[in-house]
Amino acid sequence: IPRDNTVTMSSSASTMVHPKVVLPGDDVTRTVMETKHKMKPKLGAGLSMKSCVDDDSDKKIVATMAGRLEHRRSNNTWFVLHNAKRYIPAIEDRVLGVVEDRAGSDGGADVYRVNIGGPHPAMLSSMAFEGATKRNRPQFDTGTLIYARLISDGSIMDPTLS
Repeated sequence: IPRDNTVTMSSSASTMVHPKVVLPGDDVTRTVMETKHKMKPKLGAGLSMKSCVDDDSDKKIVATMAGRLEHRRSNNTWFVLHNAKRYIPAIEDRVLGVVEDRAGSDGGADVYRVNIGGPHPAMLSSMAFEGATKRNRPQFDTGTLIYARLISDGSIMDPTLS
């Protein structure tokens, strides 16, 4: 679907289809406000009201996720229809994760809790790195970005990274 500023509407009773594809940060204020409806427009998932830096009274509506801009006529609600699914970890997946916390120690090795975007945080031992010893092991701060491989998928316990 081409990204353009034109919006065409079908004659569907409950939902009007818009071929307008939006990306995070796209300004959709004009499209939302130009709707001829008795009720004030409501913002649903994927849209938010932002204040402009220059003028506090001037607000704009921006997309917060990628997808197709949709409008429900019955209650004048605008939202972004997206195809986002939750990540389910699988063994041997290569993942990017963010260190959330140091969970504790395991026989002299630090264990880190890493957010990989799944239903549960993954665990990463500092001894899982090649060449790591008790004296020479990596130390991570909260917020550190890590590229790792899943060695257990977390079907019984939390996923484990290597």
